[in-house]
Amino acid sequence: MIFFLYGKDSFRRGRRKKAIFAEIVKKYPKINYSFFSGENEDSIIKTKEFLAAQGLFFEKRIGVLDEAEKLDGKKLVKELLPIAENKDIALIVAYDGKPTKDFTPFLKAPVRPEEFRELTPAEFPKFISTTSKELGLKIEPAAITKLAKSYGTNLWGIYTELQKLSAGSGNVKAKDVEALGFENVSEYWPTLNALQSPALSTRLWALEMLFLQGESTVKTFSILAGSRGSDPKLFAKHDILIKSGKLDFDVAMIDLVL
Repeated sequence: MIFFLYGKDSFRRGRRKKAIFAEIVKKYPKINYSFFSGENEDSIIKTKEFLAAQGLFFEKRIGVLDEAEKLDGKKLVKELLPIAENKDIALIVAYDGKPTKDFTPFLKAPVRPEEFRELTPAEFPKFISTTSKELGLKIEPAAITKLAKSYGTNLWGIYTELQKLSAGSGNVKAKDVEALGFENVSEYWPTLNALQSPALSTRLWALEMLFLQGESTVKTFSILAGSRGSDPKLFAKHDILIKSGKLDFDVAMIDLVL
């Protein structure tokens, strides 16, 4: 079977990808799995070879193919679509944006397509409410409004703050949201976005402003790592260095900006 997850909302798309993978692995603990990226031209063939391999102990297999939008759609369909009806094989294909015409076969049965378009401002309160319930929180309307106003379209930021709140009593009021400490959020987000400017001078200015304002580099690093346009491999590399004690978050941010 093939799951085709597409759309510009990388946060919800990513969560769904992880949920499908976790559900399958939980059901088949000994399943064989592997990950592939569209950044590599030979990923289509490697994915096919992995899924078609006859394992001695693990008959069921699951593959995850990210950044499919970078691959040849016709070739991908030709090589991988035939496995869509094989119940012993699962493939999760992640595509950023609206699929081109060549990927049309992945938008209908037997493939299981799911679209993750960007939410409209009117949909954010519902997202916050639903996510709060998933985290075991009971959040009042005023707190929902404050979170939506503070974080705008940044789902990663909203989810991160809700996770922090889940460590509390479980009942979230507006004052609890205020206590998280983003009074200058109207200035914070434009400054944060400036860190991704193509101009080095702008990126350096933005980082200096965040340092002067005493903003948490851990928070900034985490939000940028999950934002659109960031290089996940680069952030993963720095994350490993940080966790191994070879780098701290301040130095990592300086390195990323440069």
